This record gives sequence, C-alpha cells and structure tokens, in this order.
Amino acid sequence: MNKKNSILIFGFFISCTSNPFWNDPGTVELILSGTVTTENNHMGTPVFVWSKIFDSYTKTDQDGKFSVLIKNNQTPHGSISGSIKIYFFIYNYEMDSAIVNFTNGRLSKNQADFSLNGELIKHIHLTKILSGELEPQILENKFYDQNIIRLFFNIDIHQSVNIDLYKYIWDEDTLDFHSGLIFQNIENDSLVFYRYSAYDDYGNIINDQLIHLSFEVNEHTEWEYFINTNQLTLLPGEYKILPYFIISHNFIPLGMINAMGGDQVFSFSNKYLNMPIDIIPGSIIID
Repeated sequence: MNKKNSILIFGFFISCTSNPFWNDPGTVELILSGTVTTENNHMGTPVFVWSKIFDSYTKTDQDGKFSVLIKNNQTPHGSISGSIKIYFFIYNYEMDSAIVNFTNGRLSKNQADFSLNGELIKHIHLTKILSGELEPQILENKFYDQNIIRLFFNIDIHQSVNIDLYKYIWDEDTLDFHSGLIFQNIENDSLVFYRYSAYDDYGNIINDQLIHLSFEVNEHTEWEYFINTNQLTLLPGEYKILPYFIISHNFIPLGMINAMGGDQVFSFSNKYLNMPIDIIPGSIIID
C-alpha cells in the first residue's frame, strides 16, 4: 500500500501563555508537526521521528502524521541557538531529516524546512532500500508432522546495500542456507528465536555463522531457510515470522539508536523489533 499524504499539520502548542510567537519568556514547550510519506509501505509501518539535542521522539500515525513535543529549549548554558535536525527512519528505508532553526530558545525567523509555526514544509518521502516477503513451505499436514520446514524470503533490492546475516554452511554435507528467524505470537506478542544448528559425525555441534553480503540495485534474490522442528518449541497459536538481518546504513544517530533501545536493537534479540521495518512476514498456525 503506497501512502500518499499531504504535507503540513498543526503548529505551536504553548503552555502557560497565549502568545503564538513565544514573546512570553515563560514559554518552554513547542510542538513540531507534519506529515511524512513512504514508498510502497506494504505493512503501513510507522516512521520513527527523533529530534537531536532535545532527544524527543515519536512515531507517525496511520496517515503519516507526527507531532514532536520539544521541551527544555533552555539548557544549563543558556538558550539554544542554531540548527537542530529532526530525523525520519524506517529500518529498510533511506533515512531523511529536516532542520529547524532556533534563536535564543525560540524558533528563528530564518526557516527553510519548517514554517514559523512549527509545521513541516520540506517534502519528506522515505525511499526503500529493500523489500521482501517471507513464505513458509508447509505441506497440508501440521507443522510438527514435518521434520524439516523450508521457508523462502523473496527480496527486491532497490538501492545498493551491505547486509550482515546468519547462514548455516557445512561444506562436508554441502549445506548452505540462511538462518535466524523470529516467531512472534500474534495474540500476546511473545517471541521465539530460532537459529539452525546440527551435529557432525563425531558429535560436534555445527552452528550458523554471521556473514557479510553485498547486493546491487535492482537485484532480486531469494534466501532459503530450514527449520528443524525438533529444535523449535512453539505453543499453540498463530505466529508471524520475520527474518533477522542487519542493514548497513551510512549513518544512524547514536541518540536515535538509544531511543529505540540501544545497540541491542541490532542484535538477535527482542529489541530488534523495536526498529520499524516494512517486511511482509510469513505466518503459521500451531494447533
């Protein structure tokens, strides 16, 4: 579903004063607002919006609208003056930003990306790095009636990208497939993490490996996954399945990473899902 939205909403929100231009020195709050559009956002994934310096963040609503409450415009060193960046982020999209200018803790008259009322006037349209859909290959019988389940993640690369991911590679058995899947219970959001492993003829465990891959623009690729059902315990319920991979972005502000949960958002853990991502998940039902 392609989200097309118009730009501009709202304006200032002032506490303790009715002056819309912040002439009252007691005013300490401001809302920056606007609308962001995204390219081919199949899952309606919200955009993460974060402001540098103020460390305020929010997500867009279903219409792509956002509002960021700016507090503490006064610092221990005095009023803020200068340019502050507002960042817009979905994990598998190119990040974008807009600049808001302050003078002595108030909105400057010199603005390009925002209006004097705090409304976004720059066109922010996030473009996709990659898109993909995970498809489990399950026979008509039940999940646990099969020893091995195969899944295929079909990916279209829209911009050249480097990715780190898990693969199970065992040359002696000529095995080479992807690994690292997250199962999320749709009813209660509980998570189960799965990585493939096996034993060689001598009883030594063979684990998957984190490897680095590069993809070119307009490339189509397919990642194959194996699940050994004896290694995976899923309680009855409906699950969506997401693949784990690390996209190499040119830059993500450290403050925004911390706002999403810290460095663990890039790890194979429950914090990984803190990052908004537009991937079509697979689904299974466990009876």
